[in-house]
Amino acid sequence: MRGFAAFIMRGRLQAISVVVAATLLQFLSWFGGGVVALVALRRGWFDGLTVVGGATAVLAAVYGLQLGAPQLALWVLLELWLPVLLLGLWLRFTISLASTLRFAAVLAGLLVLGLHIAYPDQVAHWRPVLERVAEVLADGSADARQGLREMQERVLPYLTGLWVMSLLAGAVVSLLVGRWLQAMLYNPGGFRREFHGLDLGRTAALIGAALLLWATLQGAGLGYDLALGAGAIFALQALSLGHAAVEMKGLNRGWLVGLYVLLPLAFGLYVVIGIADAAFGWRRRLLGPDGTV
Repeated sequence: MRGFAAFIMRGRLQAISVVVAATLLQFLSWFGGGVVALVALRRGWFDGLTVVGGATAVLAAVYGLQLGAPQLALWVLLELWLPVLLLGLWLRFTISLASTLRFAAVLAGLLVLGLHIAYPDQVAHWRPVLERVAEVLADGSADARQGLREMQERVLPYLTGLWVMSLLAGAVVSLLVGRWLQAMLYNPGGFRREFHGLDLGRTAALIGAALLLWATLQGAGLGYDLALGAGAIFALQALSLGHAAVEMKGLNRGWLVGLYVLLPLAFGLYVVIGIADAAFGWRRRLLGPDGTV
């Protein structure tokens, strides 16, 4: 992987080709975003914009020839590459992963607020979208269509928060991949120390706890949607704590697999652990004064 990362950094054309190839494979789109982050972190805004612009143009041409829909490239640009570029530049400037993740959560919160202002009735906004999806998935079956419609009625009130959280997760994963590649090339071991020492801080923990309480009392709505975005970064802090603990205790790395398997099943618990770690300094008590191993 080190050789591959070195190939990416040889020039803009190499970076653009990897970003486009990864995105076309879809399930590797996060790696394409990671390349954008790597370029932004190492070479700054001009090269980052050049790579993003070039990849968008190439992807638009490919989608235009294959699907007759070049505009699909704009969705990738807006939903992944530009957010990752912005986060990468913020991390380059602040040299603080915690600050960058807080910034990512703020951006997610602003997007949630913007959607609620633009579409006061979120259920009415999302219903046509899910109905089109249901028609495609049902494939003409009346029973399947009815089942999908019943499911969508349960999901609709939460869809704004889930959508924004998915965008946030994609951008943050891409950022972490870019940071990992950067450390691999220029600072071996640096990413491990940075990730193991992640601490979002007590102020962020208090805000996260307040949003969590709001969401619990209100249910579906603005508070819940904001809490999902904030919760995602605290779930990441919980994962960071898990990584650091496994390393310090010398446990089998299979424990890490279990942590990630349980994440979607116990997301709320991870959020609470992450908030508690940031608020009460569990990491420093368990792992030492600097919270790293």
